[in-house]
Order: sequence, then C-alpha cells, then structure tokens
Amino acid sequence: MAVNTEKVLWAVGLIVFSGGVWLAKTFDVFDSSGANASVLVAIQSELEVTTQWNEAMTDYRASIPIEPNDHDAYYNRANMYARRGRFEEAVADYNTAIRIKPDKSEAYNNRGHAHSQQGDYEATLADYSAAVRIDPSNYRAYFNRGNRYSDERGYEEAIADYTEVVRIEPDYHKAYYNRGYIYLMQEKYDDAITDYTSSLRINPEESAAHYNRGTAYFQQRKYEEAIADYDVVIRLDPNDYSSYLRRGASHMQQGDLALARQDAKAAERLACNRDAKACDQASALLQALN
Repeated sequence: MAVNTEKVLWAVGLIVFSGGVWLAKTFDVFDSSGANASVLVAIQSELEVTTQWNEAMTDYRASIPIEPNDHDAYYNRANMYARRGRFEEAVADYNTAIRIKPDKSEAYNNRGHAHSQQGDYEATLADYSAAVRIDPSNYRAYFNRGNRYSDERGYEEAIADYTEVVRIEPDYHKAYYNRGYIYLMQEKYDDAITDYTSSLRINPEESAAHYNRGTAYFQQRKYEEAIADYDVVIRLDPNDYSSYLRRGASHMQQGDLALARQDAKAAERLACNRDAKACDQASALLQALN
C-alpha cells in the first residue's frame, strides 16, 4: 500500500505550523565582557576553584579599603560573584564600579545579565542599552540585548541587534545562529539557511546549526540537503533522536521507505526513555511505514 507521506507528516507533527517550527534548537547564551570575566578554569578541581575563590575574596577585602575608588576591583569581584550565582552581591559591586566610572560599558553589560537572572527585565534592557550607548562597538551588549528582546518576542528588535553584532564582529557565529533561529520561527527559510550557513562557516561542528538548517531545508522540500545536515548531527551526536526522526521523514518524502523505517526505529529506540512526545511521533511514523 502506498504511503500518503503528507498525511503521515501532519499526523506525527513534522510539518511546520503557523508561528513556529517543530523542535528548532535554541542558542540563547549570555556573553560577558571584560578580560577577567573567565576567572575560573574548567579543568580545575572544585577544591582548587574554592581555594582560588577564597584567596581572591581575601585579596579584594584587603585591597578595596586601601583603594576605595578602584572601579576594576569592584567590577572583577562582581564578575566572581556572578559566576557563583550570587547576583545580589554582584549587582551591588557593579553599582559601585559604575558610580566610580559611569562610562564603564562592560559593567553595564554584566550588570544587565545579573538583573536578568534576578528577573528584573526592565533593568536588564536598560543596562544593555546603556552599554551600547556608551560604547557602540560593544557587540556583546548588542547580542545580550537581542537575546532579551527575543525572549520577549520582540523579534524585529532582536534581529536589528544581531545584525549590528555581525556588522561589528563578522565572525561572531552565535549572532548568526540566533538571528537564523528567529527567521526559522518566522518561516523565512532562505534567510534562516543563509544565517546558519554563515554560522557553520565559522563554527562547522555546531550540531544545532546543522539541525536547524536541515529543518529549514526540510520545510522547503529540499530533502537531499536536509538529509546531509541531519547526517552531520548524527555523526556528532549518535543519540540525537530528533535528527533520526527528521531524517527518516526526509527519506520517506524521497520514497526510500526502507531507510525511513530504519531511522524511525532508531528514533523510537533512543527517544522512548527520554522524551514522551518524540517517542509517540517516532512510533506513529514507524507504524505508518509498516
């Protein structure tokens, strides 16, 4: 019996719906400013990190009373507090750094992140806006403000900020990625593909960019290109059941039902202990193919 592929895709939720795309992968990360923002090294043990933290805090407690107008000391200590999730203390130190040096753009940027973590979104936007007003070349603040706008569905404002990021820093792949995500959600597939391709030119092993570009190709019925992107995702992460499911649907659209079944089985095996919705979709696809 011939498979009605369009009907199957609607049934398992693999066709785009108005206002969004099934299972697009986000990449909304904060970017901090300042040379001292990455104080702690990932390979260190927890004991080493704690020891360095205590030593640094001891140094700041000793040095700040001696140099009470050293804005960098407050700024650096604020960064350390922020990285420990102690945002109230971080904001207090950023406030002091800004009071001493009101044109410190990176302090506004990082305080904006701390406000965001506290749920104060108006203050977050105000700080990012202050950061770019003081230093129009602060692409990190544009990126972070774009993320904030995107979170609030201010997509045109977010696109404008990401566009400014790549004008200032053309190799900043995260801005291409996040702008591409908005285009994907808006069903502007050509624009999404262009941005994901730019992101992948800079960071070719970013699996989520391959996945989302594959999704854009899929929606354009460019199944060969979609399969190529899902192949990369699966090579990078053999447990990515979403890519097996999408690739299986692409094979089905090409009429290769054997490969479609193979991918649907893999998606079902991987998803059913982790994601009930994806498990149901994989099972429905497999049932339709059998």
